[in-house]
Amino acid sequence: MSTPAEDSQTWPGEPAFAPIPAHAKLGPAWATSLVQLMFFAIATLASLVPVITFVIIAIVEAGGEIDDPAALLEGPMMGKALLYALLGQFAVWGGVTLIWTRVREKRSLATIGLGGRGWIKRYALGFLGGVVIAFTLGMVAFALTELAGTTPSDMPDLDNLDYSRLGEPALFVPLLIVAGLFMFQATVEEVTFRGWMMSSLAARSGMMPAIFVNSIVFGLLHAHVLSMGIASGSIALGGIAATGLFLSVLAWKERSIAGASGVHSGFNVSILTTGLGVAMLAEPDVEWLGLFAEVLNESTGMAEDGTIPVTPELFTQLAVMLTLAIVAAILLRRRRS
Repeated sequence: MSTPAEDSQTWPGEPAFAPIPAHAKLGPAWATSLVQLMFFAIATLASLVPVITFVIIAIVEAGGEIDDPAALLEGPMMGKALLYALLGQFAVWGGVTLIWTRVREKRSLATIGLGGRGWIKRYALGFLGGVVIAFTLGMVAFALTELAGTTPSDMPDLDNLDYSRLGEPALFVPLLIVAGLFMFQATVEEVTFRGWMMSSLAARSGMMPAIFVNSIVFGLLHAHVLSMGIASGSIALGGIAATGLFLSVLAWKERSIAGASGVHSGFNVSILTTGLGVAMLAEPDVEWLGLFAEVLNESTGMAEDGTIPVTPELFTQLAVMLTLAIVAAILLRRRRS
C-alpha cells in the first residue's frame, strides 16, 4: 500500500518517468509558457551573440565601409555564424532546462528520463532507427515525386558528383562537426519536450494530454517552415508535430528519453550530413561552411520564401510518422494491458 506522500507525488496521472514533487506538476498553459518564453527566448537571445560578433568582425575587416549590410553574413561567414549560433542556443537552452529542473523544482534527472541502466545502448539503437526512418522518408518521397512527375529542378545530378573526394579527411571532418552539433541539438530538444515538459504535464493532467500538448508545442517551435507557403508549410508543420507524437509515445513506452533522443539525433544527422555531403561533392571548390548555410536553410524550408507547391511528397513525413506513432501506441497499450 502506498503512503500519502507517494500518492501526493503521482496523483492524478502515472509519472512519465520517475515520480516528481507536487509543486513541479504544471498545467498546459504554464508549461508551454516556460518552454516557449523562458527556455526558448533566453536561448534565442544567446544565439544572437555569435551572429552580432561576426557582423562586428566583418565591419572591422571592411574598414567600416559597408555598401551592402546584407552581404556581411554571406557564404562561409554565414555558415560559421549559424554554426556558433546553434551551438550557443542549444547549450543555453539545455542548461536553463537542467538548472530549472534541479535548482528551481528540486527534481532528480530521473524525473525527466535521464540516466538509468542501458541508456547508451537505447540511444544507439534509437540513433540507428532514426537513420532508417530518415532514409525511408527520403525513398518514399523520391518515389512519389517520380510517380507524380514533380521531381525538383534543383535536385543534384548524382552522376556528376566528385566521388574522388570520398577518401579525403576534408570531406569527413565537416560532416562529423555537423553530426555532433545536431546530436546535441536533438538531445536538448528531447530533454526539454519529452523530458521536462511531458513529465510535468503527465503528473498533473495524465499521459494522453501530456503527449498531445508537448507534441503540438514541439511542432509550433518549428513554425518557420510556414515560410515555404501557408498550405505547404502547414503540411510540413503537421509532419513535425507527428514526429513529436511518435517520439513522445516512444519515450513513454521506454520510460526514458534515451531512445527518443537517439531517433531524433539519427533523423536530423542523416538529413543534414547527407545534404551537406552531396553539396560538397557537387561543388568541391566551395568552402563547406557556405554550403552548410545553404543546406540548413533548405532543410528547414527557410530558403524557399513561399514558393513550395503542395505535392504528394510533402505528405510523406506526416503520413509515415503518424503511422509509426499509432503503431507504437498500440504496442504500448498491449504492453500495459
